[in-house]
Amino acid sequence: MQCNLSPWVDGTYEAIGKHFNGNPYNYNYDDLIPHGRNIVEVERTFDGIKKYLSEHEIEGLVFWKDGSPQCKIKRSDFGFEWPVKENL
Repeated sequence: MQCNLSPWVDGTYEAIGKHFNGNPYNYNYDDLIPHGRNIVEVERTFDGIKKYLSEHEIEGLVFWKDGSPQCKIKRSDFGFEWPVKENL
């Protein structure tokens, strides 16, 4: 496995790529992505989170407080498909 992180930073990571979780992002390599790296703006209501997840092909959102993850809300919590299958 090849990883783009150097040096390693203390924290938690998401393993993604061709050897993980069915490779929903269709990468031809493996990588470790630090949790909390991508910060997005989303309305923090049921409808706001549902709308954001319906419009973005991501597994879910993790909400943080004071540097610690508090909860993860996934596409599947709203009945949305993951991984998203292409329309053939």
